[in-house]
Amino acid sequence: MSSRMRTVKKSVCNELFGSLDFARVCTMLKENGFDGVELAPYTIAQPTGSISPAQVDSVRKTLEAHHLEFAGFHWLLARPSGLHFTSADPEVRKQAVGRIRDLLYISGDLGGGNLIFGSPAQRSAKGIPVEDGMAYFIQGLAGLADTAMQNQSVICIEALSHTDTNILNTLAEAETLIRQIDHPAIQGMFDFHNCADETLPWPELIEQYSSIIRHVHLNRTDGTHPVRNDVQTYQPAFAALKNIPYTGWVSLEIFTVPEDPEAVVRETAAFLNMVL
Repeated sequence: MSSRMRTVKKSVCNELFGSLDFARVCTMLKENGFDGVELAPYTIAQPTGSISPAQVDSVRKTLEAHHLEFAGFHWLLARPSGLHFTSADPEVRKQAVGRIRDLLYISGDLGGGNLIFGSPAQRSAKGIPVEDGMAYFIQGLAGLADTAMQNQSVICIEALSHTDTNILNTLAEAETLIRQIDHPAIQGMFDFHNCADETLPWPELIEQYSSIIRHVHLNRTDGTHPVRNDVQTYQPAFAALKNIPYTGWVSLEIFTVPEDPEAVVRETAAFLNMVL
């Protein structure tokens, strides 16, 4: 294995574990050779969506006890309900921007990480021209960039299918936005599942947009986890990551809570050990 790929860090998005105790999740990940955990904020939040200093401290201490790192946050605006980053209402936009700013502060408290901006429903332009929605999106991101940098964090824009959102459907569009903002704390990411609107295969996308890829979400195109039989399919993409060279997180994200999360973790670890 190339020394370049030894620096890739492996993590798992924690919502697939459902209500399983976080300490047990960390034990499971460490036992299977993972380096960190990527958190959906709503999984550690109170019902109102708020995350208390005590909760942050508990997460930090649990990670430290298991010698794991905080990889970052995703599903940034899933809760509380009503958040909308591109709303025509400036007060609603202010609340959404404030939510991400709060997550950036928490990210800093946890050592810094990547905030993956997917949240398709909360970023889509609704009832307004897409151009206006995009302008609000850029304005909000630009206003958060310095806070991200001050908290050793990066906001990574996730390109999503047009069936999910009308704001940023391809890596090319994400790259244009990132270049327009022109701040090191606003970058992009690659998700194997979210390539429906792309015309290039995975390896070519990785090579062409290598300059903005700061995070990778691992999954199948159907939203499940890859296994040993998938290695040949993914090897060209991982070869492209090696050639960049990519040295960030490869984080498993699936879209269900499986009956046996430990089996998913074990099978993903075996897959990554082979494909890397």
